[in-house]
Amino acid sequence: MSPLSSGKSTDPGIEQKISWYAKKRLPAAYYQIIESPQQLHSICAIHTKQRDGQFVLLALNRAGIAVSAGSACRAGENGPNSTLRAIGFDESAAHGLIRLSFGRMTTAEEVERCIDVLCSLEESD
Repeated sequence: MSPLSSGKSTDPGIEQKISWYAKKRLPAAYYQIIESPQQLHSICAIHTKQRDGQFVLLALNRAGIAVSAGSACRAGENGPNSTLRAIGFDESAAHGLIRLSFGRMTTAEEVERCIDVLCSLEESD
């Protein structure tokens, strides 16, 4: 059984476990979970340390996983992420944010697949 799953096909509390699980599985050399007390539990913001956020977004998209690059307040805009700039990331690093959104119907298996794809990107180097 998945560490995210309660045994049901969907877990209403899964959103609260996403950041914990992502931190546990994603290599810290490549990814950093961005957390804020104001952030919704259903959003997981990940800084891609060694890749542009658009690269990761396209790789996940090819795997059938829909994510967003950048913060929601900048949807549709290009350029470095102002949220990351505000918390001390330089302009180059501020291009590396992806945003995963989860809902009540998100399964543990879907989350694990997303993280598996992220890990495989770094293993392929």
